[in-house]
Amino acid sequence: MVCSRTDSGAESVVVHLQPRSAETWREQLIFREFLRDDHETRAEYEAAKRAAVAEHPDDVGAYADAKNETIRSLVARAREAGYDERLPEFVAEKR
Repeated sequence: MVCSRTDSGAESVVVHLQPRSAETWREQLIFREFLRDDHETRAEYEAAKRAAVAEHPDDVGAYADAKNETIRSLVARAREAGYDERLPEFVAEKR
């Protein structure tokens, strides 16, 4: 979920919903676990987020797009490191 304020002071919210069986759900969980476990990975993602917000401070879509390559790369590294097999049973059984 992303919350932000517009020039008029109104809040806007971006929410992404998806079924647990969706591959994007699995990728998000893999990504989350990889970030939780590895300080260098968190630092790399933080740098990508800071660069994206500096480049696109007023455009949530462009901000998200700017981070995508880093996220895809980190998810691929997490899969190579076996994080796909470490997901909780309620997610793994939906495969």
